Amino acid sequence: MGLASPTTAHPTQSLQRPTKVVRANNGDRLLIGLSGRRLLHTQQPRVISSVRGRDRERMDPQKQKEQFNYAYVCALAAQAGLNRVDAAVDDDSIDVSFKSKGYHGKPIRSPQIEFQLKCSSQDLVDGEMIKYSLSRKNYDDLRGSDFVAPRYLVVLLVPADVNAWVMHEDDYIALFNNCYWLSLRDAGPTENEAQITVHIPLAQRLTSATLREMINRASQGEWL
Repeated sequence: MGLASPTTAHPTQSLQRPTKVVRANNGDRLLIGLSGRRLLHTQQPRVISSVRGRDRERMDPQKQKEQFNYAYVCALAAQAGLNRVDAAVDDDSIDVSFKSKGYHGKPIRSPQIEFQLKCSSQDLVDGEMIKYSLSRKNYDDLRGSDFVAPRYLVVLLVPADVNAWVMHEDDYIALFNNCYWLSLRDAGPTENEAQITVHIPLAQRLTSATLREMINRASQGEWL
């Protein structure tokens, strides 16, 4: 599942199907247009491909995950009507924050929430939990309640194939798969030196409604 549930696309009169791409016998690309006319291209187009020889043209896979995670969460926040706040330097385990104006008469005006973003294509689901290995620094930076704004860990699970992260249909796009959140507000100290495994319930899916509820709680000085 993603931001939109993938269903059968409804064709429209104004949209056309994309050009069909097949491989010619000599290794060149053979493009077949909608009219059926064949166009033989002797030069390889510069497009993202699963061909191993073109991997050097891609962004580093981990950087791709980071950027996709950031875009995914920011899309949810935009729908929730929250204002993005970016830190110039990430030295406190916070990748992005969101705030909301207003809340006059509440204990905290213009409340804010903060997030550490993680993205993985590994199979981390065990039963009804996601088992994620978090660095000791991230764990210590996120746990506790003595912060100005509530902090949350967000983990986005994506398909192993980057081409499956986004589905383009005639009337919508879908992002895969889902984000999940965890509060370490009440987490205790650890003796682990490098990593600690945290357990995130699958029921704690991050949505635009969840972000809005987090902001509402933050205006009361509370965590979700």
